[in-house]
Amino acid sequence: MNNLVKCVGLALLLGCTCYDAIASAPRVGQFPMPRRKFTAEEDMRLRGLVEQYGCNNWKVVATQMLWRDAKQCREHWKNYLSPSINLAPWTDEEEELLKEKVAELGPKWAKIAKFFSGRTDTNIKNRWGAMQLRQQRLLQ
Repeated sequence: MNNLVKCVGLALLLGCTCYDAIASAPRVGQFPMPRRKFTAEEDMRLRGLVEQYGCNNWKVVATQMLWRDAKQCREHWKNYLSPSINLAPWTDEEEELLKEKVAELGPKWAKIAKFFSGRTDTNIKNRWGAMQLRQQRLLQ
């Protein structure tokens, strides 16, 4: 039995809740953890922690997030959860501007993001990929 299972099992035997048991388990870096998407619960928890600690204190925020490190928390906040991000559906005008800027600048997502209000470089890169897939499907 691995150390993680022993640690969580012991915490549960001592009467801890499931969340406390997992929280007492070894943290990121002590065991190889597979990459996985943030869950809705993690999103909600991250929003609350950023509200409590601010968006410049990622080490403290990460200590409260199970299986997540400071970089993962910061990047997920910056690219997906921040209130400054435009989560509205892409307009035809935005897609046309994206095509123009990629033709002009190449795949320089951070530079291209400066032309879009509230869209992150990751959001723009992902949209470009989706547009390319859509175009490939139309050609088949």
